[in-house]
Amino acid sequence: DRAISLGKLYDMHQHFEKSILARTMYFVASNIVKPVTKTTKMSFVEVVGPQKIDWFVSHFWGNTFKDFVLSLYNHAKMENQRKGVPWRDIAYWACT
Repeated sequence: DRAISLGKLYDMHQHFEKSILARTMYFVASNIVKPVTKTTKMSFVEVVGPQKIDWFVSHFWGNTFKDFVLSLYNHAKMENQRKGVPWRDIAYWACT
């Protein structure tokens, strides 16, 4: 269980949106993920609560974090229509 639900990722983006703006995963990893995980020496997923992996995602860190989240959202909405699973519950493993 090493995935994060899209709901948690979406909420994280919403929470830090004013700091992230149009920045990339390089910014998110350095300025949000690493500080949040430093004291526990755990992965971000372990901090927020890991879930069973539904999908593996490979992505370019140079794209905006907002576009990354939006891409996953669009995929999850299709999965919701296809399988009836709530989009917030679909879990992704993505390297960060």
